[in-house]
Amino acid sequence: MENKQAPVKEPKQEEKKVEVPVTQQDKLEKIRGIMDDNDTPMVTTVHGEKLISRPMKLQEAEFDGTLWFVTTKDTAKYAEIKKDSRVNVAFCGKGHLSLSGTAELVEDLPLKKRLWNKWLGKFFELEYDDPQLTLIKVNPESAEYWENVGKVKSMLTSIKSIGGDKPSDEEVNASVVLTPEEK
Repeated sequence: MENKQAPVKEPKQEEKKVEVPVTQQDKLEKIRGIMDDNDTPMVTTVHGEKLISRPMKLQEAEFDGTLWFVTTKDTAKYAEIKKDSRVNVAFCGKGHLSLSGTAELVEDLPLKKRLWNKWLGKFFELEYDDPQLTLIKVNPESAEYWENVGKVKSMLTSIKSIGGDKPSDEEVNASVVLTPEEK
């Protein structure tokens, strides 16, 4: 009589699971991590009937989500923000982040001095106390981010979508409302 053994099952390799931020604080930390990876986001302003995006060097991101940039008063972005304060700031690096909110033009000499550095001096060919310089304060109201989860996961997600399967948005994407109480 032949000894029949049950086939040996190979243990499944566990797919690397993306940590999904659960709390508002987790989501804010994820947002800060993406911002820390890229200090030159694309800032979008409203120009008439169209949107204009340009790279701008981020000078500071405050704990509450406020972003600070420096510009001069003779630029299109200055005029655009004066006319329509709606902006979007997009970061790309280890993840992707889109912050929507409003911008303010701020004249604050002590803050200009604190944010000033050699790079700004060379870029603008001005000093921090020049009256042409102004600060742009971006107050984000909402954020959406996408995590980079690796090439294999990204390819699998693409293949699933081609086949008609919709991957879980929570795997790689989250939206966050940034009201003053929740920042």
